[in-house]
Amino acid sequence: MPLSPNIVWYHHYVFFLLPLLLWMAWRHASRAVTLWCLAGMLLIQFDYFMLSGGLLIHIFGHISILAVLFQSARAGFVKFE
Repeated sequence: MPLSPNIVWYHHYVFFLLPLLLWMAWRHASRAVTLWCLAGMLLIQFDYFMLSGGLLIHIFGHISILAVLFQSARAGFVKFE
């Protein structure tokens, strides 16, 4: 939901925390996922100074959503094999 509008107030990015924390817990604290989430949170903090006008944050969010989708689909397909 925070990625729907093209303008997002920075206090709405707190809604990224729960999905990212759940993703990290689901992947059992994978180093790659943890570093990805840390980099994304740092990007949100640095983009406050108008580095890209929110574009990088949207890219981070959409890539994260797609990664979770593909990982969950892959885990589901492996379970049925």
